[in-house]
This record gives sequence, C-alpha cells and structure tokens, in this order.
Amino acid sequence: MKKLALLSLLLLASTAQAKEVTCSDKISSISMQSNGSVWIWPDRHETLKLEPTHPNFYEYLGMMFYAMKSDKTVVYKADNGEHISNKCHDTKFGLYPLHDVLRMN
Repeated sequence: MKKLALLSLLLLASTAQAKEVTCSDKISSISMQSNGSVWIWPDRHETLKLEPTHPNFYEYLGMMFYAMKSDKTVVYKADNGEHISNKCHDTKFGLYPLHDVLRMN
C-alpha cells in the first residue's frame, strides 16, 4: 500500500510542471536586473524573465525592445506557471521564463 501511494505521488509530481503557452501582447516596459536577467512586462499578461544564458538572449532582447518602442504586438512562447490551463495570464504574480519569440505584428 505504501508503494502504491508513493508511486501515485511520483506520478502527480511529474505532471505538476508549468505549461508552455503561446501568447500575443504589446510590451509596456523592459528592465535589466543586476544578475544579468531581463524582466519584460507585457501590457496584459504576466512578467516574463529572459535569462542571459538563453541561446537567443540578445536577439530576443532586441526584438522585445523594438516591439516596445514601435508599439508592435509580439507573439511569444512562455511558461504560464500552471500545468492545467492554456491561458497566458493564469496567475496573479510571478516571473515566467520566456522560451521563444515567434513574430511581431
């Protein structure tokens, strides 16, 4: 019985990961942090975090800055902090890792 309970907990923990979602939004502000990461604030959705170790760090930072200055909409992929929902703004707080910038409209 203990093994069954442990197995079910392991299965539950393995599925409790953040879900990658595709979002579309305008960028309201960008700020550099002292550790080298960048926080990106979209107009409607949660704050994104772009780490300096991301393979496309400078490219995505440039795209986000250009989108912010030219008032363009960015389509991007990020974690939404939840494992059940497909919504871009599913929680009220937190930093969500930016995975990919798909395009600007």
